[in-house]
Amino acid sequence: MKSAPILTMSVALVVSACGFDSRKSDPMRDAGQSSYVSSSEKVLEQQKLEEKFLEETKAYKESIATIQKNAEENTRSLEEKYQNLVSDVRGQAQKSQNQCEAEKSQFVQDLNSYKSQQDLVINEMKTLVAGWESQANNCQNLLENPEKQNFHGLLYRREMESALPSALEFSTQEALSHKIHFRLDLAHNSVTGLKIEPALPSGLSLSRQSEDVWAVEGTPQVTFTDKQSQVRSIHTLIPVIDYSTISDETTRILIEQQNFEEQVMIVVYPGQPPAVEGVLSELEGANP
Repeated sequence: MKSAPILTMSVALVVSACGFDSRKSDPMRDAGQSSYVSSSEKVLEQQKLEEKFLEETKAYKESIATIQKNAEENTRSLEEKYQNLVSDVRGQAQKSQNQCEAEKSQFVQDLNSYKSQQDLVINEMKTLVAGWESQANNCQNLLENPEKQNFHGLLYRREMESALPSALEFSTQEALSHKIHFRLDLAHNSVTGLKIEPALPSGLSLSRQSEDVWAVEGTPQVTFTDKQSQVRSIHTLIPVIDYSTISDETTRILIEQQNFEEQVMIVVYPGQPPAVEGVLSELEGANP
């Protein structure tokens, strides 16, 4: 009688192992098939998951490859821009250095040219001053020793108006005229003309105004460089004397012994001459 419950329990366990659970579901009937998955369906589902995984993995790898490609392209672009920037900076630096060297060389050249021009002007002025000093010394000697045969240099009078001593100033902007007086104290009729050598700058001419007055006049046509504020030139005034018209032999010999040549400086400005030189000229004219 005691073995009956044990048998009943064993049957219940066997039935439960065959598919019956606590909910009384039966996998062999339609009402319980939703909770039952066969092994083939599991395999199919697993294959779908694997395919989905492979697709996602493929997409991931493609995304990684795209990112790497873009990164490499960006890197190359940045490197190219950097190299171009470095080249531009080096080119600008070299250009600046070349320009600096060129300007330095031009400055040295201009400075040397300026020094050469100043040295030339100084030498010309020294020559003129030496000539005036020599003439003054000769006049002093002749005054101290007034023998007839030593009257060299005292046989004529010459003066310049509207100009500094030994300098005639002109402007390229207007016509100007400077008078030159020359007269022999003896046999003045023998003076037939006055010439100037070398030739005057283009635009200037020497003309006779009266018996003993000549004029250097006109508007000079002179080309200036960027660094020039004036152009100077030295010329020699030479009186033309017809000795055959001098009947007195002593007078003719005295005149033949003289050197009447004088040097004069022609100064041409692109504009008006400096005011200070005009003031000096006015001061000279104010003292008769």
